[in-house]
Amino acid sequence: MIVGELLADISARLPGDTPDLDTQVLLAHLTGKPRTWLAAHPESPLSDPQLAAVEEAVSRLEAGEPLPYILGHWEFFSLDFEVTPDVLIPRPETELLVEQAIMWLQSQPVTAQSFLRAADVGTGSGCISVALAHHVPDLRVLATDLSLAALEVALTPEWRAEIAALSPEPPPATDRSEEVRLVVERLKTKGRVGLL
Repeated sequence: MIVGELLADISARLPGDTPDLDTQVLLAHLTGKPRTWLAAHPESPLSDPQLAAVEEAVSRLEAGEPLPYILGHWEFFSLDFEVTPDVLIPRPETELLVEQAIMWLQSQPVTAQSFLRAADVGTGSGCISVALAHHVPDLRVLATDLSLAALEVALTPEWRAEIAALSPEPPPATDRSEEVRLVVERLKTKGRVGLL
């Protein structure tokens, strides 16, 4: 089957408000090609393994599984985050909240004796805390979650790399407590887990 026929076939099968967009995003993900390439090459054939992967993914969509869980990642505030059923899918409404938080944080004074702080309680994928830290360089973030499974999602190598990229210079060894750090810790007395 060729790309153009497959796009039309899948789009007709999918429920929801955006079947065309969902189809393009899914097919781009499974083929490793950008959506623009798919639109420009509707005559390109797909291999049997690609067709099998597409059919399996479409079956999951038809069964009601959200597209971000099938893809395994989702964009939030122009950053890409891993998502699994262990975390909520980042929502556009949350981006509005983050945008307001960034504006407020950037309006706050920072001195040599103080720094900005934020807590992301129930961090899930970590999208809020990373987006805030990414856009507010003087911000120190504490991200916590009761779910060990959610923390494992948040502690992906990509997430750690994003945090590491926030500071162009490594912090002094004696000042590690003030840097955005990710440490999984089991609070044995209460059985809770936190990112510190």
